[in-house]
Amino acid sequence: MRNFLLHLRLNMSLVLAPIFLWGAFLSSGGFDLNFWLGFIAYHIFLYGGSNAYNSYYDKDEGPIGGLKNPPKVTDGILYLSVLFKLIGLVISWYINLSFFLVYVVFFILSMAYSHPYTRLKADPNFSILTIGLGQGGLAFLAGWFCHTTSISNIPLFISGIFTTIFMSMGMYPLTQLYQVEEDRKRNDQTFAVYWGITNSFRFSVICVFLSSISMLSVLYIRKTYFELILVAIVYLFVLSQIYYWAKNYQEKDILDNYEKIMKLNYSNAVGFMAYIIVHVIKII
Repeated sequence: MRNFLLHLRLNMSLVLAPIFLWGAFLSSGGFDLNFWLGFIAYHIFLYGGSNAYNSYYDKDEGPIGGLKNPPKVTDGILYLSVLFKLIGLVISWYINLSFFLVYVVFFILSMAYSHPYTRLKADPNFSILTIGLGQGGLAFLAGWFCHTTSISNIPLFISGIFTTIFMSMGMYPLTQLYQVEEDRKRNDQTFAVYWGITNSFRFSVICVFLSSISMLSVLYIRKTYFELILVAIVYLFVLSQIYYWAKNYQEKDILDNYEKIMKLNYSNAVGFMAYIIVHVIKII
């Protein structure tokens, strides 16, 4: 059981939580019962179950997202991971149909992402689309649908969802840079393995830049111009960190690369979360 709990990697929910919160915030929702049910279903049961499910099929021996030294996996982890996701599915039914359908789609994608018969993560192009549209787009929709199933401001909605899609796509190749050696051994043609280190960094910079344009568009639509300037500065800092890492990248420094992406993910997540929470509290 202890190994299963570790493989849930619930600390990674902190990294992904801002996507859900961003959707909830832009839908003008607050911290009501639906929000908390949706948040728990998504971040504990769906993400946790998906992480453990992925760990079972990967059987990594080196660092993985949220675990520097992953324990060995057993068949029990596989069964518990599916059970966890099913519990979240039941919870999602009590929120509304739109949220439930989003959950179902992500549930299926997460299975196809890891299972040997489909293994989307082993395809460089399908994997990046799965993460961008699934982890970035569907999580935003889940947060949005916690409060409303209607879309009254289409430009705001589109800019909001592209903010998270591009950010998820931008961060994803960087999370593979410390696993390149293990992925090659498994014959997994991940994005970083297939396109190479240099192109992975370039792709990341382009996507993060597009994410910044999308978020700045949201702030422009909302007429929060001072925040627009502050957010632009934050994005410039993130881009500079990625550029600095690219210039000093050493493939053999596995732990160093692992720590770099974890620090970047955590700092981005905490800053983004703090920004959203402050605004949601104002709405309440």
